[in-house]
Amino acid sequence: MQVNQQTLKRIGNLCVAIALAAMLGFALTHFVSLLHHLEVRTQDIRVTGFSSRLPQDKKIVVVAINEQTLSQFPYRSPIDREFLAKLLQTLEAKQAKAIYLDVLLDQPTEVAKDNALKQAIQGLRTPLAIGYTESPEVVTSEQLAYLKEFFSSGHRATVNLSTDPFDGTVRWLNLGTGSVDGAASVPFKLLQLMDKAQPNVGANSVVAWRRAEAEGEKAFAIYPSHAIEHLPAEWFKDKLVMVGAVLSLTDRHRTPFASLQDEELGMMPGVVVLAHQTSMLLDDRRVNMPTAWEVSGVVLLF
Repeated sequence: MQVNQQTLKRIGNLCVAIALAAMLGFALTHFVSLLHHLEVRTQDIRVTGFSSRLPQDKKIVVVAINEQTLSQFPYRSPIDREFLAKLLQTLEAKQAKAIYLDVLLDQPTEVAKDNALKQAIQGLRTPLAIGYTESPEVVTSEQLAYLKEFFSSGHRATVNLSTDPFDGTVRWLNLGTGSVDGAASVPFKLLQLMDKAQPNVGANSVVAWRRAEAEGEKAFAIYPSHAIEHLPAEWFKDKLVMVGAVLSLTDRHRTPFASLQDEELGMMPGVVVLAHQTSMLLDDRRVNMPTAWEVSGVVLLF
């Protein structure tokens, strides 16, 4: 009888030790920054490396303002406003369902060209959203005043990518507007323009990146902006067209694909990041991440 009690005591002590070790392991990887960062990196690989490959999204088209586009103008920045005005009108003529302009219109350029873009925005019948921010890290009070004057609140879509403060990686969907007047963040504004109901998305939802089904294929069709007028109208008809910079050094953001050593997807243009986030919401796709209780249970079990 004495032996049995000692055996039970040892088993009890062992169980307590296992439970404490499991709790410690969970706590270290969630609350110690260095270990948590390593855990997040393994999450990146799970999210991108083992996710299902999908066909190219036919609902969204990216129109790229690239190096060839900028070479046509006497100055690179701000982007030629007359060109943007004609581009919006061309996309409307090709019957795009909705347009997003990922260009910050925060300062004046040439008066005639500025007026041409203002008139084009006001005269556009196609639903239009334009990148907007109130962040003092991006715009001064004068620039913000110019932004608000240039286009109406109905066109504002807040650009607020949620990045990891440790390594700057975009991993989560930012649900906050980030603006005093409540301008919706870009993906949710585009859902409105596409007449889609807003799905029930929790805070800090992991981005469900769209991996192209075929090797070498892109998740979205990308066309150079300076060639749009010469391309077939059916390539844009009834699609969400997202216009933005696709340049080698400008507006690039680190994504979880960097953990797979994928250079092209690892540093992604901002407009393409927003396309992935919008595609996720339009398709109502999710990355099913385990809760803290589920992780604790699995660790304890093993």
